[in-house]
Amino acid sequence: MHVGSSHDTAWDIAGAFLFGALWIPAPAMVSGYSTAIFPLDMPAWSLFYEMCANVAHARFFRRRGWRYFGGVTLLSGMALVVCAERLHTVNFGAYRATTLYAFSRVIFSYFLGNLLFRFWNTGRLRFSVPCLGAVGILLAVLVLRVPQPLVASYDLIVTILVFPVLLLASASAQPSRGLARVFEIGRA
Repeated sequence: MHVGSSHDTAWDIAGAFLFGALWIPAPAMVSGYSTAIFPLDMPAWSLFYEMCANVAHARFFRRRGWRYFGGVTLLSGMALVVCAERLHTVNFGAYRATTLYAFSRVIFSYFLGNLLFRFWNTGRLRFSVPCLGAVGILLAVLVLRVPQPLVASYDLIVTILVFPVLLLASASAQPSRGLARVFEIGRA
């Protein structure tokens, strides 16, 4: 990726590799011309924030109650809306300029996911959609072309409403016998 196509030096690449191997965002002085926090492994930025959320959960939040999780979800959801409207997208966090914004995104998603699991685990909030229906809805949401001025609003609606409902519905879905057989092919 870097050979012949960038101005990165061997030092830049070695530094970015070292920081990436330690799961630490590469500072500007080590990542050369790239503004990515993980310039050698772009998807790592998302995993980095997830690991931060997991460490924070284990250290501070695992024994918190419903109200606390609900309050943090609500506040971080409001922060996510503000960040998305300011940046005109929810696609932020991979680059240094948007690092702080990414925490609203991961905090909201992480706490909402925990709340959804708690609701689902009670057994009172279970409903399902057919497996192929859930896949169809997901594909439709992902491939829908939205005019640029509406992208942030669309992404927020999908993130805050559609995906959580789809996740809850899919968590209780069971494949039909025929579909289950398709997934069992090749299983020893």
